[in-house]
Amino acid sequence: PGGAWRVEINDQWLGEYKYSDYYIRMMKEAADPELTAYFKERLERARFVINCVEQRRKTIVRVMEAILKRQEAYFELKDSLVPMALEDVAGDLGVHVSTVSQAVKGKYVQYKRTEPVKSLFTSALSKDGEGQGVSPEKIKERIRAMIAGEGKVSR
Repeated sequence: PGGAWRVEINDQWLGEYKYSDYYIRMMKEAADPELTAYFKERLERARFVINCVEQRRKTIVRVMEAILKRQEAYFELKDSLVPMALEDVAGDLGVHVSTVSQAVKGKYVQYKRTEPVKSLFTSALSKDGEGQGVSPEKIKERIRAMIAGEGKVSR
């Protein structure tokens, strides 16, 4: 979105996943075919797990980029949230809703403040004059403005 925002996963504390050179060398040097097969099976399992972790990381980034695109004005602190459902993001990415749900579950977004990613999803309570959905936050904002302006009416 405009090149101004960059989505990153804050998981440096996990360290790096890598294969043990020691076990790979043992696999190559093993004379026993059963031992070689055992090491190969373990290596394939490790590759599978590492690929799954990397795929999940990519999915989380893609989901956040889609959310950012839809809620950019909110992240710029210029506007309230626009109505957005899990289905909207899933449709944007061509994935199942459960994929988006899992990607945001228990995650937080950190920008100018930190909040649960799930809180960025909101339903439309009504439609505005252009047929666009209006979020609860937008309605609250309008009510605050009306209340703030109440005492300023001259008679």
